[in-house]
Amino acid sequence: MPVMNSILTAQSFWKEWDADAPLATTVIKETTDEFNKVKEVYFSGTKKNDGVVRIFGRLTMRKTAVKPPCIVIIGEPHNHIGVPEIELAMDSGYAVFEFDYGGEHPTEARYTLYPESLSYCNYFRDPNLMKSITPNPFDSLWYEWTAVVRRAVKQAASFAEVDTKKIALLGMGDGAVNVWRVCALEPRLRGGAILLGTEQSPPENNTDNDSLRYLAALSPKNYLTFLERSVFVEIASNDTNGYFDTMSGFFNFLPQANNSLLSVTERSEHMVGLKQRPNLGLWFKTIFSEKQPLIYRPTLKAVQSENKLYYELKTNNPNLKIESVEVFYSYGELEPGYRNWTTLPAEFIGDGEYIIKAPIFDINAPINCFATIKFENSYCLSTRLVKKIPSKLGITNAEKIGHTRLLYDNSMGTDCFSAGTNGIFMNEDSLKMAVGPHNIEGVTSLSGILITNKPCDKSYQAFAESLLQLELWSSSPSTIKITAIARFDGGDTESFSVDFPISGGKIWSKATLNANEFKTKDGTYHLESFENVVQLQIISSKDNPVVVSSMLWI
Repeated sequence: MPVMNSILTAQSFWKEWDADAPLATTVIKETTDEFNKVKEVYFSGTKKNDGVVRIFGRLTMRKTAVKPPCIVIIGEPHNHIGVPEIELAMDSGYAVFEFDYGGEHPTEARYTLYPESLSYCNYFRDPNLMKSITPNPFDSLWYEWTAVVRRAVKQAASFAEVDTKKIALLGMGDGAVNVWRVCALEPRLRGGAILLGTEQSPPENNTDNDSLRYLAALSPKNYLTFLERSVFVEIASNDTNGYFDTMSGFFNFLPQANNSLLSVTERSEHMVGLKQRPNLGLWFKTIFSEKQPLIYRPTLKAVQSENKLYYELKTNNPNLKIESVEVFYSYGELEPGYRNWTTLPAEFIGDGEYIIKAPIFDINAPINCFATIKFENSYCLSTRLVKKIPSKLGITNAEKIGHTRLLYDNSMGTDCFSAGTNGIFMNEDSLKMAVGPHNIEGVTSLSGILITNKPCDKSYQAFAESLLQLELWSSSPSTIKITAIARFDGGDTESFSVDFPISGGKIWSKATLNANEFKTKDGTYHLESFENVVQLQIISSKDNPVVVSSMLWI
């Protein structure tokens, strides 16, 4: 085991790591079918006194591909290799190298083998170890898992079937955190990408000696200072684990010379939007090209002028034609999953710059804002999340909050809703308007699930005596579930639901619901009032999705 230096940094932590250790690759299976060539291998990782880590990996490429670039995928530790997204990569002409780092698996025959001294690296033995701190960072499973990724990059670069000078990383879910580390450490890589990352690493706000030592060695933020390769981050605005907030901090910390880019799908918990879908394809095409065109990330800055709050937006890419600019604003909500994003108009002032005036309802409440720019035939890019408390900018006046009982009507289109998760990528039907009886429109989703955070917004908050009224339709008779997420003192949340029958066919159904009709899953408790509700979910079958034409408090 390497010995810790008295002063530990992310760079010094890996100084004694043996990058030249032999892979000892064993090919265990090779197949070719009508479309694909597949090679399964075992190769070596860390060597311990009681054995060597043997890593299981699979190289997949189209049968007709000749020396394609290779994308190394870091998936989830609990999901075995074989993610469906590899088809998209291969359709674009790339080889894909997947590998397992989660170790022992309850249903898979082949997985990475850890010697007993590294048994803590087997995810299913104790998933909570992902969030634990070890006194010695070399004993952390994150050290070993990062070492496995580094070895996987070396293995990918050893395959004769691929272009070994064009290797890139794609991290998904819990695998995203290692994109930053390994892109900083591995000179073989052309760059990396993160797709809907999550954060299950140990907390970064602890100040005890063990935590500080661990963070110095393994916190991904400490790898940004020597990150020479660029990373594209594709995330969602309402990811409940706060990954948007975390990545915004990273992008604030990144050196200006690093051309990493950020794209955020608005009002989404864990899906990539229509505008954002082409991004990763464009990104890999960019980093694998011999002459990489420079794309710069847009910037957003909060300023105070005449006791009012403004944002200055710079798109920063004068050679690209702007297709659309959207600015998203949320106030007073700390929990990322419940932020209600409303749009603000952006005024063009020339040279790719815009000014945005933001309302202030409480000078001491946090305001969150980000902007998304869609460039014509190119990327859809976002600024980082800008968080400000108006009073700290010197603002002393707040505007009166205008309250409305109307949560939704069909003139709003799809604007205040998000679609429940139905895969990773949205398509045209994920969230859309549909026409019901009497030619009345309403919002619906491909997944059958509609979600709105409007009740969390003080402008739309229910009163203690409020009832909830909805106009609903489906193509045939059905029973839907309406769920209210309520938040109580102390921040704890609870779900309360009610089933409601819809006539369907040629009839719109009107639901007028009292709070006490909503009950917990076991039926033990009921909701006393809608005033604590922060989110509403309308859940129907994806084969007979509900259409909502209006929703209001009465």
